[in-house]
Amino acid sequence: MISVILPTYNSGKTIKRALDSIINQTYRKFEIIIVDGGSTDNTLDILNSYKRERQGIILVEQGEPLGIANGLNVGLKKASGNYIARMDADDYSYPERFEKQIEFLEENSEIALCGTNIRYIRDTEEWCSSFPGDSETIKALMPFMDPLAHPTIMAKRSFFQDNMYDESAVTEDYELWLRNCLKAKYANLDEVLLDYYISNNNSSSEKKAKFYAITLRRKYIKKYFEVETSNYSDFCIMNEFGINETRNNPYTIIETLDLYKKVYAQNKKRGYCTDEALTQALDLLWEAAIWMYFYDNHSSIDNLRKWKNTNIEDLKVIIDEKKKKIDACKNIIVYGVGNNINRFFENTNYKDLNIYFCDSNPQKQSTTIFSTKIESPKEALQKKYDLILIGPILYFDEIKKSLVELYNVSEEVIEGIDILKYRK
Repeated sequence: MISVILPTYNSGKTIKRALDSIINQTYRKFEIIIVDGGSTDNTLDILNSYKRERQGIILVEQGEPLGIANGLNVGLKKASGNYIARMDADDYSYPERFEKQIEFLEENSEIALCGTNIRYIRDTEEWCSSFPGDSETIKALMPFMDPLAHPTIMAKRSFFQDNMYDESAVTEDYELWLRNCLKAKYANLDEVLLDYYISNNNSSSEKKAKFYAITLRRKYIKKYFEVETSNYSDFCIMNEFGINETRNNPYTIIETLDLYKKVYAQNKKRGYCTDEALTQALDLLWEAAIWMYFYDNHSSIDNLRKWKNTNIEDLKVIIDEKKKKIDACKNIIVYGVGNNINRFFENTNYKDLNIYFCDSNPQKQSTTIFSTKIESPKEALQKKYDLILIGPILYFDEIKKSLVELYNVSEEVIEGIDILKYRK
């Protein structure tokens, strides 16, 4: 049997969706343990209604918000199933989720816990995330990122017998995985089996979770690899390389490469995980870092995509060349005026620059941005310019090709808009 543990707090708007998704599972042997942390909306009315209509629902009313970790621990103590499944009050589990997870765990006795891929939903946006499936790669990634989606996990009861959630932890799940990754094997099913709804009202809690995760990563990189990280920036530890993260230190990406090379060397001595798994894990992290840092996926960064093949000095030369290039500019054309263009000019010293905006979309032409008229590419290219910066990430190569072929533009003057990070 599965014990599903579901903490609630003022979840009246979403709890029906979550509960119905559990009740409609194709695997039928489960109990639902709901721990409510003192809801003041109609959550308890809804929960009591479900409890009256259906057997197998255990409702624990705490009367006050004591935190998710506390609620999970209370639920674990009440659980009678051989398997423990997690679920949040605002998410949706696909009907076959439990059936597929329990089948996997029964066929793979060495695995203590498994998660799944998820689909994120925020307002009208949605996208899917895939996590590595095999236990060794998950283990290798764990000190650098959380490769398990907490609301999707199902674990053998034995995993929790000596491993309760740390109620002082901000990210109670990540702390638990890291604490036990030498003793327990984790896995993920390569299939989306849960919809994760993102709220726009949790920025402060996200910030707390982020800084706590940084602390955890520093602690466990030290513990598992004997690598001291105090000299590495938080952005390096979090693998965040957007323009605002790297504006004040464009060499952060070099820190990251240096850290990976040290970790790899130390792993050979300490044997935290296999060489192959660590190489694969760091490849995944490095390619994501390169993609974010250079803010595009065009072919000019292809030779940087493997961290093992990237030399620190060569990377520094590329960064210095980009910095020199943008510092020497006075006249810039920005091609492609998307919705997020503003963030590239936040905190950037461009008052002494002549900036012209153009877009191939006729509906944007003749409108304004930063009090400047948006022109057609043909109009903009008649002006004097030192650089053309391409905004849209996914269409960099396509736009570059059209500029070269249609307008006879030299490839040397075409850059991604990320180059603005090198200009303070």
